[in-house]
Amino acid sequence: MHSRNTSGCRPATCTAEAHETLEEAAFTEPLACVVWGIERLRPTPGDRVLIFGAGPIGGLLTAMLNLSSTADVTVVDVMDEKLQIARTMGARATFVGGPQLRSQLLDRTQGRRYDIVVDCTGIPSVIEGLFAYAGAAARIMFFGVAPQAAEITIRPFDVYRHDWQILGSMAINYTFQQARDLLAAGRIDVKPLITQVVGLDDVAAILGRPKTAMELKTLVQPNMN
Repeated sequence: MHSRNTSGCRPATCTAEAHETLEEAAFTEPLACVVWGIERLRPTPGDRVLIFGAGPIGGLLTAMLNLSSTADVTVVDVMDEKLQIARTMGARATFVGGPQLRSQLLDRTQGRRYDIVVDCTGIPSVIEGLFAYAGAAARIMFFGVAPQAAEITIRPFDVYRHDWQILGSMAINYTFQQARDLLAAGRIDVKPLITQVVGLDDVAAILGRPKTAMELKTLVQPNMN
């Protein structure tokens, strides 16, 4: 006799804890992306970290790095208002991008470069500039979404000489449950990243206007109107 195993599929389910708001639970997917990015970066206590971009992903990454006991997280953005949120998320220092940025960053570290440098902007010129801040054996991560056809220039000799690791991180990789657990336990406070909560009736108007620079996350609550 031959036996036959029968298997079936069912939709994945994800429920919010009783004490957790739906607004907080809505951050599960982006936080899962950041959890995978952290696994790729493998931060260690004492690492000096430099993040370019203080949007939602930059904010979540800053918060996660603080959980890993990373000693020092510095965030750079072109808007001071976003940098205020980055400080709320745990950034030890923040700088507005500009001509003096390199000297300001190196002055703060007494000339030492960074152990981890991450782009969360997707801007090719910013990505190309990451390497100027990377120290020996640094991990350099491309987290922002650059245009598909964009190109940057890298000096291979520098990668060899400084023993750099260049990493990419795009999406979740079996990290959804870890993100759920972090949010349910209150380990990551996402409230500073929520710009507004709107109803379904407001969606068309919001999508029909240009996004402002200070909009981080707009959440839609179907039963709000």
